[in-house]
Parts: sequence; C-alpha cells; structure tokens
Amino acid sequence: MAPEHYTARAIKGTALLEETRALLRAWRPGESAGAFRDRVRAEDLLGKATAARSDDVVRVAFAGRLLADGDEPAVSLRHLLASRKSGPWFSQLCLLFAARADVVLREAVTEFLARQRARRSEAVTTADFLRFLDEQHSAGRMARPWSRSVRESVAQHVLHQLTDLGALGPPRRGVRALLPYRPGALATAWLTCELHRQGVSDIAIVEHHDWRIWQMHEEDVREALDRLSDLGLWIFQGAGTVVRITWTWADWATVLEVLGGPTVE
Repeated sequence: MAPEHYTARAIKGTALLEETRALLRAWRPGESAGAFRDRVRAEDLLGKATAARSDDVVRVAFAGRLLADGDEPAVSLRHLLASRKSGPWFSQLCLLFAARADVVLREAVTEFLARQRARRSEAVTTADFLRFLDEQHSAGRMARPWSRSVRESVAQHVLHQLTDLGALGPPRRGVRALLPYRPGALATAWLTCELHRQGVSDIAIVEHHDWRIWQMHEEDVREALDRLSDLGLWIFQGAGTVVRITWTWADWATVLEVLGGPTVE
C-alpha cells in the first residue's frame, strides 16, 4: 500500500486535554458529531472560544479522534472519567487516539522521535522536525505541496502536542527535552484488550504498530503483558516466536470495571 499522505490537520487541533475532558463529560452517548457541535456552541460549553474555534475543537480533537469509528472510545473514556480521577492514563490514551487520527503526529513519534532516540539525542528543536518534514515533502508524502510557512506552523503545532501529551519537555530557547515515555497499566491494558476485541491474534497483538505510538518495542510489550497478568484480564505466555494469551474477561464492561478501579495506574 502507498504511504498515507500528510495533511496540515495539526494546525487545527493541539492536544486540548482540558477541552477533551470537558467535552467527554458533556457529550451524550449516541449523540452525533454534528448535533454535539451545535449543542457545544449553543450552550457555550467551551467558554470564550469563538464559534469557529469551538467547531474546530469538536470536529478535530473530539469527533475526529473519538467518534471516527463509532462512539465506543468516547463512551468508554467518559465512563472512566466518571469512575476515577484523570491522570497520566488520560493523556496516554489521548496520544493514542490523536496519533491514529493524524499521520503527521503518528510519524512524528514512530519515525522522527524514534530516529532521535536511536541517535541518542537528548532534545529536539523545531529545526530538527522541519528537516524531517522536508524529507517527507521530497518523498511526495504531501498530497499538495506545502509552503514553508505551512510546514513551520505544522512543526510548531505537532511539537506543542507532543509536549502536552508528555513525550517532550516544554520549550526552552527553542529546545525541547526528549523525555522517557512508558504508558501506565491502564493505557496498556486498554490497548491490549481493545486489540483482542477487534479480533487481532495473540502474536499480532504483541507486534501491533500501535505500540510504537507509545515508543514501545516488542520486547517491551511482552514484558508489560506478562507483568499485567496480575490485573486478572489475561494470562500471558510467551517464548520465542510463540505467544499465547488466555483471556479471562467475558465482556468490555468487565474490562472497564477493572480499569476503573483505584489500584490501576
């Protein structure tokens, strides 16, 4: 398959964690993106945001990430926010869904940051990411040519998202520290169970490309799944190329009950 084309979507939506939390609490399960957009504007649910900005937040940061393939992610996140305090797990899942929705953000993590780590870099700059975007431009990844100003705006917005989502430190004189990143138990268990629910095989789960969004290699995934067997959602057995996962949950409601517990990070 041909590589997915880059878009400038990142300019319209940053991480927006606070806004996403507020929208999840206000959204009604089953409510369409269009109906919710109209209600957010009518009820002024985003405070002082302009109508255009409010529409962009709902369309890009909420509907584009959490309602793109049905409303299940939004329903489940809403349930978890009601049953436990928000914490690192929320930004980790937001990174997962944001990266799934935007190839530029996804490859900023899976390609650009991975390359920087392989070079043992301790920080990144806007100029570093601009060079990465220039490479993608030369490779024909943009459906239409981007002007220099668009590339600069995308670079700034993507790096800002990665800072808000915990992959990079705040900018200091144009430099952002490359932070160590590992998802907690809740996010890891969510993705594991979600992939199984989608019919992904046991071996394909540990090899799945979504783990790269959290900067995890296959050996990291195997270790995490073995360690998190204590949650009672699965029993993991892996040796060499053989992976066997015995699933001990009957339905998604059971998964949410476990993940909503106070002991899961």
